[in-house]
Amino acid sequence: MKAYLYFVLGFLVIAAATIYNDLMPPTYEYYEYYIFRDHLPVGKDKKLTVFGATGNIGHAVVKNALAYGFNVTAYAKNSSKTFRKNSHLHVVYGDYVNIDQMKKAIEGSVAVISCIGPEYSKTATHNVSIAHKNIIKAVEQTNVTRFITISTPAYKYKEDKMNFYINLYDLYATKLYPEAYKEHIRMAKDTEESSLNWTVVRYMKPTDDPAYGRILINHGENKTNPFVSREDISSFILSNINENLFAHDMPIIGR
Repeated sequence: MKAYLYFVLGFLVIAAATIYNDLMPPTYEYYEYYIFRDHLPVGKDKKLTVFGATGNIGHAVVKNALAYGFNVTAYAKNSSKTFRKNSHLHVVYGDYVNIDQMKKAIEGSVAVISCIGPEYSKTATHNVSIAHKNIIKAVEQTNVTRFITISTPAYKYKEDKMNFYINLYDLYATKLYPEAYKEHIRMAKDTEESSLNWTVVRYMKPTDDPAYGRILINHGENKTNPFVSREDISSFILSNINENLFAHDMPIIGR
C-alpha cells in the first residue's frame, strides 16, 4: 500500500511540475544562461584535489580537469575503480577518517572539490556526511581556502525563492529517500558554517547526456528543467575554481 502511495505521489509531482513548467513564464531576474566557453578555467601548472573521484560526478570532474590542463590528485575510497593513465593525474586511495592523509593530498592545490554524496536508498547512513565534514576539517588545516561541493535544493539557502516544482521534488525525495535527504542537509550546513571560501553546487536530476554547453542558474526564481548532464555539472564546478562569482553561494543549476 505504501509503495502504491509513493507511486501516486511521484506521478502527481511529475504532472504538477509539467503543468507548472508549461504555464509559468521565466523571469530571469538572477542569472540567465551560464555559457561555459565564457568561463573556461585555466589549469596549467595548477594542482587540483578531487574527493569522491570514482563516482559519476567525480569521474567527470577529473576527466575534464585533466582536459583543462590541471594536475589532478584524485582521492577515492574504492580502489576497485581505476583511471586511465595520465602524467598529470595522481591517484590516492584512502578513507575519509585519516585527516593527515587527506591533508597531504590537498597541500599545494588551488582548490578542493568534493563529489561525495549519499546513496539514494532507504538504508543510507551518516557515514557520508561524517566523511564530508572530515574533508572540510582537512582543508581548513591547510593553506587552501577554495572549496566546491555538491548538494541538492533539499537544503534551503537564504537566497532561495519559493519554487513550486522544487518544493514538490523535495517532498517526493523526503518520502522516498529520507536518510539521503538528511545527509545532503548536513553536508551543506557544515559547508556553510565552515571558514572556507565555499560554493555548493545544487542540482536535481543528473543524466548521462552529452554536454549541452550552457545551464540555467538561479535560486528558484525561474522555472528550471531538473535534468542536467554530469558533463555540464562538472564543467560548472570547474569554471568556479578561478573566479568568485558564486563564492559563499549555493546556485541551483538545470537546463
